Amino acid sequence: MAINFNKANFVLSAVKASAFIRDGRPQVTFAGRSNVGKSSVINRLLNRKNFARVGATPATSPPPTM
Repeated sequence: MAINFNKANFVLSAVKASAFIRDGRPQVTFAGRSNVGKSSVINRLLNRKNFARVGATPATSPPPTM
């Protein structure tokens, strides 16, 4: 199964395993301490500038909007 990264979209932010989507499709999770560049890595992997929003001040990435 090929993954088209150009059609990536934010679906859900889950903090409990019971809230995870179980639809059989591949899923990727990023977890880590504050201010380590998680949003920047996501943007680089997808080759998109603002997919994961990066805050102007450290450790303040804004929540995703739907």
